[in-house]
Amino acid sequence: MEVRYWHDESLRDEVLYPLLVRAVNYYRHFLVEENDGRLHLPATHRPEYRTVADCTYDLDLLHWGLNRLVELAEEKRQMDAHFEEPLLPKWKQILHKLTPIHTDETGRMIGRETALTGGHCVQFYASTMTQTEPVIDAIPARGQLHSFGLGRLKPER
Repeated sequence: MEVRYWHDESLRDEVLYPLLVRAVNYYRHFLVEENDGRLHLPATHRPEYRTVADCTYDLDLLHWGLNRLVELAEEKRQMDAHFEEPLLPKWKQILHKLTPIHTDETGRMIGRETALTGGHCVQFYASTMTQTEPVIDAIPARGQLHSFGLGRLKPER
């Protein structure tokens, strides 16, 4: 989906870029610098699980959004020498200081000090759909996903 929409420059510049700016800046106001020098999120809710600090769901989205905004702002500056994104230095600073995703011996955690300790209805969300490796193949009920349009995300081989 990302590839399809980001290549439409009008849609990208007039709709998606401003929407992404607002979404990322919404999170900026929640970030707190802690003693480790990293920026952390307070407790937020992980869909279908529970409320936890440094929620992986939110951190994934924030990491992706910041990286994409930095990339897009730099692309726009290369195409238009007069383009100036005043938040670009702040986004880069946040990316540099943003806490990484918490992991333990079993892999990715739900959030800070919170491992996945039971069944979870859906183990992936839109943030994991930006991975280069297909995740759809690992889901046993792939046929059910297709009814929601997710079956089309499998890359052509």
